[in-house]
Amino acid sequence: MIKYVSDLETYIKNLKVNEIPFKIVTTGSSKKVETEGVTYSEKLNNKLNGYELNLIKQVKQYAKKLDLNKFPSINSKDIPFVTKKIEFKGNKFTKELYELDLSSAYWNFALQAGVINKTIFEYANKPKVSKFARLIALGNLAKRPLITEFDGTKYAKMYQESESEYAKLFYLCAQYTALQIIDLKRIAEKEGKFLFFWVDAIFFQGEKALIEIKAELKRKGIKYKIYKIDKITRKKDLIEVFSEEHKRKIRPFKFKKTKKIINFYE
Repeated sequence: MIKYVSDLETYIKNLKVNEIPFKIVTTGSSKKVETEGVTYSEKLNNKLNGYELNLIKQVKQYAKKLDLNKFPSINSKDIPFVTKKIEFKGNKFTKELYELDLSSAYWNFALQAGVINKTIFEYANKPKVSKFARLIALGNLAKRPLITEFDGTKYAKMYQESESEYAKLFYLCAQYTALQIIDLKRIAEKEGKFLFFWVDAIFFQGEKALIEIKAELKRKGIKYKIYKIDKITRKKDLIEVFSEEHKRKIRPFKFKKTKKIINFYE
């Protein structure tokens, strides 16, 4: 039996006081406590509405019907989600700066690859379904719950579950997006100055690079958004982007320190 609660910590304290063994299962969007007879569940993300929660359910149910052997196995470590090393020289840029974001890249490719069907795709276009919900729906396929076990007297074990068999579906969408960004990176390096990329967005300098990148995306039929950037500053591994076109004037990007330059798919 599952019981939904608003304050899971109170139940955990009661279980500990009464020396009842339990298991805490935590993901990015939910948390639950499993006991022998009852599972207590608490939603960590209360920003999702009913339409969005239904979308997440639809995507998971559709994935269960797929023949996973038809999809390639992809190692997430091989996918360049962000620039691994800040390679450009200089600490401040103020001329001909652009940010190009691929529009709903993961979601669009999920349809092309058969990870979702047209019915799910169109449902997600409802006004009450956010981009955030679409990302959660796909990311949910690759989630790895964190397990914490209480044996009745103490917390005895903590571990992360093995990767889901459906993770390859999410990584397929991520890899496609990364490959498109890497192609744009090559154009930016050739026609202007490549600065860095972050998941489905690339930051670069140069009018000619902008023209060539837009032509490439038009040829591929990929939708995108362009933002004129006013200034980009760099302080070691921290980059700040200033743009009046964004709702947030300052967007900080923090990169992990590494001495190794990694060139993906080149």
